[in-house]
Amino acid sequence: MEETAAAAAPVPNAATPEPAGDAPSGDASADPAAVGDDEHDSKEVVLRRYFLQEWELVSAILRRIVAAGGDAEPADVHKIRSIMDKYQEEGQLLEPYLENIVLPLMSLVRSKTMELGTGTDELLDIIKPLCIIIYTLVTVCGYKSVIKFFPHQVSDLELGVALLEKCHTISSVTALRQESTGEMETKCVVLLWLYILVLIPFDISTVDTSIATADSVDGAEVVPLVTRILNICKDYLSSSGPMRRISGLLLARLLTRPDMAKAFSSFMEWANEMLLSVTDDFVDQFRSIGIVEALVSIFKIGNRRALYDTVSGAWNDCSVVMKTNVSARSPLLRKFLVKLAQRIALISLPPRSPSWRYKSISNSLGANLSSSTTGEAYSSESSEQVNIDQTDVCLLEDMDVPEIVEEIIDLLLTGLRDSDTIVRWSSAKGIGRITARLTPALSEEVISSILQLFSPGEGDGSWHGGCLALAELARRGLLLPSSFPDVIPVIIKALHYDVRRGPHSIGSHVRDAAAYVCWAFGRAYTNCDMKAVLEQLAPHLLTVACYDREVNCRRAASAAFQENVGRQGTFPHGIDIVNTTDYFALASRSNSYLNVAVSVAQYKKYLYPFADELLCNKITHWEKSLRELAAQALSLLVQYDMDYFGGHALEKLVPCTLSSDLCTRHGATLAAGEVALRLYQLGFTFSTDMQKALSGIVPAIEKARLYRGKGGEIMRSAVSRFISCISIAGISLNEKIKKSLLETLNDNLRHPNAQIQVPTVSYPRLVKLLQVSCYSKSVLSGLVISTGGLQESLKKASTSALVGYLEDSDINTNCEGKSREHLLSCDLLWVLQCYQKCDRVITPTLKTIEALFSKKVFLTREGYSEFYSGLVDSVGSELKGSKDFTKLCAGLSILGYISSQLDGTCTKAFTQLLTFLGHRYPKIRKAAADQVYLVLLQNDDLIPSENMDKAQELLAETCWEGDLEEARRKRSQINKMAGFSVATSLKSENQETRITDARNIVTTDENKSYSSLVDFSGY
Repeated sequence: MEETAAAAAPVPNAATPEPAGDAPSGDASADPAAVGDDEHDSKEVVLRRYFLQEWELVSAILRRIVAAGGDAEPADVHKIRSIMDKYQEEGQLLEPYLENIVLPLMSLVRSKTMELGTGTDELLDIIKPLCIIIYTLVTVCGYKSVIKFFPHQVSDLELGVALLEKCHTISSVTALRQESTGEMETKCVVLLWLYILVLIPFDISTVDTSIATADSVDGAEVVPLVTRILNICKDYLSSSGPMRRISGLLLARLLTRPDMAKAFSSFMEWANEMLLSVTDDFVDQFRSIGIVEALVSIFKIGNRRALYDTVSGAWNDCSVVMKTNVSARSPLLRKFLVKLAQRIALISLPPRSPSWRYKSISNSLGANLSSSTTGEAYSSESSEQVNIDQTDVCLLEDMDVPEIVEEIIDLLLTGLRDSDTIVRWSSAKGIGRITARLTPALSEEVISSILQLFSPGEGDGSWHGGCLALAELARRGLLLPSSFPDVIPVIIKALHYDVRRGPHSIGSHVRDAAAYVCWAFGRAYTNCDMKAVLEQLAPHLLTVACYDREVNCRRAASAAFQENVGRQGTFPHGIDIVNTTDYFALASRSNSYLNVAVSVAQYKKYLYPFADELLCNKITHWEKSLRELAAQALSLLVQYDMDYFGGHALEKLVPCTLSSDLCTRHGATLAAGEVALRLYQLGFTFSTDMQKALSGIVPAIEKARLYRGKGGEIMRSAVSRFISCISIAGISLNEKIKKSLLETLNDNLRHPNAQIQVPTVSYPRLVKLLQVSCYSKSVLSGLVISTGGLQESLKKASTSALVGYLEDSDINTNCEGKSREHLLSCDLLWVLQCYQKCDRVITPTLKTIEALFSKKVFLTREGYSEFYSGLVDSVGSELKGSKDFTKLCAGLSILGYISSQLDGTCTKAFTQLLTFLGHRYPKIRKAAADQVYLVLLQNDDLIPSENMDKAQELLAETCWEGDLEEARRKRSQINKMAGFSVATSLKSENQETRITDARNIVTTDENKSYSSLVDFSGY
């Protein structure tokens, strides 16, 4: 028989891997005339024009495989896989090419199986690479898109079963081995082939050639061909790989055929036996998942009448397994049990589309907007659709709901509380599907039960599951507008759900799901019913979009707002806000707080909800950095209503500065200072009472001894910033308070914690003393300790202040003709000479000079020859015999910078730098080689041009961290290329060798010294 297996399957019309239609050539994109009209061309043509740019390569490989009779080189297979994997997120872009890729490969699989037979191992060696390519397409595009191009002749059924048996007899040691050899991919592809072949429109017993006559099989037995498939699929249900899912799909297609009643009964008995005997064994866990997943597929596509008699037994198995330890440990098993339960309920209930379902006027966005624009009212038509026919109501109220359905609804409501998202999500969808078949009264009971999940005593899982369920009901039109008064307040609470748990908080998934509910509202309801609701939700959605801690929540809220603005017609400032709160603008938390929110807050409707969110939630947040950001964000809103912030906001903040909660008092202190400073900058006049309240905050904090204990250092930092703000703002202070604040600042400046010393405030003032000659050297001696120190925040603040001082044109040096850089260079040389061999000062000084060089200080002007010369002398003296890795690396970097300059000192610096290519420490040799290479790239005067390429090649290819003698020979070659004498350096090295031998040091490997490693790490 050569009839087709399924009428719906496409008939192959080509066997060569050429694109169907007019695909552009490789040069088409480069020729403007060859590029078609993107607007009017077909989708496939446009996709081929811009996507899968590698099609020419893929096509060439496929032609090569076909020409070789299916013999594919591993490199070709790997190349195609790597190309296809790039389209994992955009699988639809490959769909125009699937026929031209899948058809020839599956034709080869079929022909080779027929040619070689399933008894030879050579067959698998040929088809495995082909199946790897096909399965890659399955993972990218989905199995439904790929199997449409599988061969599907009736005679292929037995061929496919025989091939599956051949694959099944070969087992691999590990899953990794299975993947690497293509066995897993081959099994999956053959299972998918059978998935479409079992759809043949004939009784399978007529296809099985093992049956000699039609009467040779007892009516109580299963067809042998079917038995072979069942046995293999049952084994694969215990697999941990993708064969489990695909075998479940195959079983569902096979067992739901009209002629498979005996096989179906046999499988259900086996499944019942396996599920009721499940143990804690690892294999049993996978088998249980596989069986339940297969049952889900069967109950999804099977005939309702055929499945109705199995409902009771399937539900009993489901409820028993749900209570086992295996289910408690496996979220995936619980997910499939929930899916199976909802499918059982749908079989138990008669299918119907309830007349009470809410329906919007039009599915067309344009029609809705047009109606809204023309002012047409929705109320009459909407209410007409929502009203329920009284006759239908009577019939529905009398509908007898089976007890099993009530039990399943209870299970799904419990599933909404599950600890895993996948179970909650599946339960929510089940609730939506079942509610669509219930009466209005029962649906109200379901909604009431869902709303109980939002009780204060419930956990975050319940809130999340409840939101998902409400979204599903809304999306399906099962949540009527009459329920909005009960639902909307709950959703608003969920949008701000954030519960502190120790050093962190939970609730981002709840806020994300609440935004999904709002998104579903926008798609499901008409403008008439949503107008009042949107007015309530909009401020909260935008608050979350601008101020939520998590980027996914900000984007979800923005998407929900955008959906409502787009589908509900005109909304005040909606388009402008949508453009402001776009996907990319919300990616950065600081940008959301300091820019996006400020832009949205210009509209009065959102200003006060924004301010309230910051005052009540964000400045009291558990995360320190977010409190600091919230204080800045609050100050940026002051411009829109100074009276509100100068009155209500500060009155709320001042008492909070003495709160017993550290987060609250820290955030309030910062926010009060920032708001006061911003009010002053905008010209606001503080009342006498408010000035008195602000001036008394710090003394009150000290009186309450809030610097002590946990969080004392955090409060000291906040108080320093607060003092700075009110001082700049000109808040009236009496002498006693002034003295108290000065003492506080002095205590903070003496504090060992650099953050408390307020470096960003103190350093810009301190560096100005460098212009006073009698103080400059002393100030610089201390400043370099910070600039070249280990504390990153201190280093950043001091370096920024020093560079800012050098760039400030308003600072006068009072030394005619002498730039600030020149005076600083003289002071740096003084420090190097004054503190010779004092590593506590010299090492940070060298690191400071290195940092200044990296910012182009001392490098952008001429006239620094004297500084360079003195610096080279000092560096040479300091590095001689040094074992300090940090000091050595900083010195090498300085020599590298000077060597790169077109100055007379560059040769002297370069000579010193070359000596370190033979240093006893391998890491220093490597660092020196890197510096030399960079120098040669920037200064081509150091080595004659004819030797430059050879020198660079020698530097790049030598292993400087290897043998010391080899490194010194290579260094001698570079010296020779540069025209330098090496006698001196060789003499010093011979002396060093003799000293080393005299001390009986067996090895020169610096890694033997733990202290060297620690020193090199900078600690």
